[in-house]
Formats: sequence, structure tokens, C-alpha cells
Amino acid sequence: MRVYEQVAEELQQQGVTTIFGLIGQDTMRLAAVAATRGLRYVAARHEMGAVTMAAGYGRVTHTVAVAIVSRGPGLTNAMSGIVGAAKAGTPLIVLSGDEPLLQDGRGRDPKYVDQSAMLGAAGVRVTHPESAATAQGELRDAFDQARRGLTVAVLIPLDVLEADSRPLGNVPEAKAHDQRVSANAASVHAAADLIEGCGSDARIAIVAGRGAIATDSVAALSHLGEITGALMGTTIMAKSLFDSSANNLGVVGTFSSTPTREYLAGTDVLIAAGASLNPFTTQKGALFPSAVVIQIDVDHDAFGRYTTPNVPIHADVRSGAAELAAELERRGFKGRGRNHASIAPRSPFSTANGTIATSDDSAVLDPCELMRQLDHILPKERIVAVDAGHQLTFACAHLSVPDPDAFLFPIEFQCIGTALGMAIGAAIARTDLLTVVSLGDGALMMGLGELDTAIQLRLPLLLLIVNDGGFGAERHYLDMLGLPADTARFVNPAFKDIAIAMGADAMTIHTLNDLPALAAKLASTLTRPLLVDCLINDRVRAEWLESNLRREPAPGVALN
Repeated sequence: MRVYEQVAEELQQQGVTTIFGLIGQDTMRLAAVAATRGLRYVAARHEMGAVTMAAGYGRVTHTVAVAIVSRGPGLTNAMSGIVGAAKAGTPLIVLSGDEPLLQDGRGRDPKYVDQSAMLGAAGVRVTHPESAATAQGELRDAFDQARRGLTVAVLIPLDVLEADSRPLGNVPEAKAHDQRVSANAASVHAAADLIEGCGSDARIAIVAGRGAIATDSVAALSHLGEITGALMGTTIMAKSLFDSSANNLGVVGTFSSTPTREYLAGTDVLIAAGASLNPFTTQKGALFPSAVVIQIDVDHDAFGRYTTPNVPIHADVRSGAAELAAELERRGFKGRGRNHASIAPRSPFSTANGTIATSDDSAVLDPCELMRQLDHILPKERIVAVDAGHQLTFACAHLSVPDPDAFLFPIEFQCIGTALGMAIGAAIARTDLLTVVSLGDGALMMGLGELDTAIQLRLPLLLLIVNDGGFGAERHYLDMLGLPADTARFVNPAFKDIAIAMGADAMTIHTLNDLPALAAKLASTLTRPLLVDCLINDRVRAEWLESNLRREPAPGVALN
């Protein structure tokens, strides 16, 4: 058996059913053999698309996803997607070839680049099997690492891939990595002392981040909220986690409503649950200026990465919250901080929109009002993916999701063009739902080839192209600096015509009066992608652009 056959067998034994890729000479045998074994192979048009599709698929299915690319230029093309996945803690295996270990006298491979060094410098875990005898075992170890929330690149030299070897036999039954970690009693007591010391009338806020989603912690956090009298908010990555709560503050950070910001400014105790408290979430410390901080996180490195907590609790969110609530109950503590919450909002969306209109032109399409109306038109049960770039302001603030797992926001590397691939991967995983992706016109042109992937697969995918005729953030920055913005503008082709020519359905929205036609198209299940070119008012500017330019505390893009 050749090693590439072993690898295909191992993928199957690990429970992989779908792989994404753009193959080359080194990985073509692997992909072909995997397909003959019954694995579904989804061919992307660009290597970054293959990686981001896999990431989106894995996010929705809660499995370790697999992407296959070729060595050298194939891997370098995929790098932005790989780095973004690694920064997001995505369980992902990226399989690639590598330069042959044994040179044949013809000199160095033209495709050579030190792939291990490149990936390592980018913070990506690398496995590099150097013999046929170890390749399958090292891939097995890579899957174990991926189940712990790592993106792992497995680089198999071409001569190793084609070598003969004996299979290892059946893999032990794959089990999801158990992230439950009980809290140290001393840290729980210290946190309870801190809360008690602030008094029962203290204003307490719980902010849940991505780490709270993974541990199914809503019940434990809600109970802790009842004991402490806390109001409940989330970072953008945990969007909608507390939507059913009457004490929901909504998103904390960029898209906080004015009442939420006012309440948080007077917070005495902040309990961060699986939230990194990065500068965007805390507005560089301005959002909670006088709060003492209790941070619950399973990641030791989270403590002090952005904010040094007064009391760190190393535990998964569910365990840490439950143990802290139990200790406060044992002491008979009952917080009354919610009595101060008459100004707390009951809507998770910003009432102020977080935007500034730099011109008064009611005749053109307001992107905020567009997204608000789309939120009512779109089916409630849906997946929403939002790309990086200026347009994220409108979709993140005004498009709701049924639960945090239905929200894909690849912002960790702030690379535009990655959400389309993630949306395609999600749509492949959940063909029973409408997947909606919001991206700018510049991002669409960068990844236009992947529209064909979605068309070939006849996916129920809605592409909202927020078209402002350029790179919006850069154009606004240049305007604020008093510099010519022509370099950030471009003339787009007719996206509707291109999409229809490729085989998609498409329409253009000039004003809100065009929305009924879109609602009619969405009245029945989509049988192919639908591209909607939204010609927005390009003078509407996000508030956070000004603060980013000044580097001052103000609403910023809330991450973890």
C-alpha cells in the first residue's frame, strides 16, 4: 500500500466524509483515492477557497475538517485562509505535499519554499512526516491536536507520499476532545470574596465570548446571573447567546447600543466568560473604566493577553460559572444590581447604528436600513456569514441569527474575501437552511471563482454584495485624512449580468422599493445561488473608523 492510500484510509477511519481541495501533482493521487473510497471531494477554484470552505464546513458540523492543497504556490495561495483558521482556533487539517527528501540530481524543486518555517512563523502547527513508516501515525496525531482546537498543516514530501508502507490498522474510536476543566477552589473563593466585597448592590455584567459557546454554558451563566444580579452580554463571536433572556445587553463592543454603553460605564464587576477582553471589546478600557475583572477561561494564555484580571479562574466556562454560583449560594449572596438596569436595552442591536452619514442623500440606499429590512425578509432559521471590511458594520449590527453557531465571522486575520468560502462550506453542510453571506464588492472580485463552485453544487446560498464602488474603509480613511481617495475606488462590472452568465440567479437593489422582488424569490427554497448587488450610499461611514484612525478608545470590532 502506498502512503497516499494510507492517508486516504486514515481520513476515512477518522470519520471524515467530505474533503475540500485544489490539487496538484503531489496531492492528485491522494484526492483521487479518497474519492474512490467514498469521501466526497469538493473542488475549489482557489486554494484559499478550499481552506475557508473546509473551515466553514467544520464550524457547522462540529467536526475536524480537511483541506488538500499542493506544495509551494498551492500552499502560499492558501496561507491567508490557513492563518485565519489558526487564529480562530479552528479544528482543521491542511494536507499538502512538500519537496522530496531525496534529491534526484536535478537541483532544488522549482516549487520549493521552506513551508515549515513559513507556517511556523505564522503560528500554525506543522507536522512533517519524513518516512513512510511514520506518516499515518503522524496524521493520526494531527487529528488529536485538531480536536483540541488547532489548525494543523501536514506536509508530506512527494517521495514519502509515493512510498510503500504497511498500514497501522484501525484507529481507536475518535472522540471529541473533552474541554471540561474544573476550577481551582482557591480561585473560586477569591472571585466570591471579590463579588461579596463589592456588595449586593454592585453593578455586575457577564460578557460571554466564543469560549462560552463551545461548552454549552448558557444555563450555568444564566444561573450565575440570577445569583449575582448581573446583566448578560456577549462579544460579537457569541452573538445571540442570551437573546432569550430579559436581561440581555446584546453585543458588547462595536455594536453596543447607547444604553448598553451607559450601563457598562458604571459596571463594578465584570465577569468575562470565554471572552479574551481584547481592546475592541473593552474599547481600550473605556467601556468598563472602573470595573474589577473576573475572567473564566480554559486557555491559560487568555489571562493577561489583553487585560489582566483581578481574579483568573482557569476552567471551562460551564464548570467555572457553576462553581462560582454554587460558592455564592453557599454564602447566601444575592445580588441586586439589576435594580439599576432601567436603561438596559431589550434589543441586541445598536439603536445608534454605529454609523455616520457624511452626506444627506435620501435618494440612495442606506445600508443600515437595508440590513434592518432584510432581517425581516430572510427566513428566521438561517446561517449568516459576514466578511471583513467596512461592510461588516451593517450586517453585524442588523442581521440576527438563531444561535451563535449560525454566525460565521472570519475576522481574526482581518482578511477580506474569506467569508464566501466559509459560507459555501456551511451551505454544503446544511442544505436544509438558507446560508447568507454579506461581503463587499472588492471581496467578491477577489473570490469570484468560488461563485462558480457554489453554482456547480446548486447551493441554497444568498450573496449580499454591499457595493460601494471601492474599498470602503480605505476610502473613508483617506477622506478623513484629507487625501485623494481615487486609489480606493474602482468601476465594477455588472455583477448581476456576470452571475446570470455563470449560472446563478441575480438581481440588483437600487432602493428599498426593490426588496419585495427579493422577498418573492426567497418565498421558495433556492435551488441555486442568488446574488444580490446592493448599490449602497457610499457616504455612510462606520463610527469605529474614526477611532481606529486616531487610535483612541471608541467602538471597535469586537472579536472573541
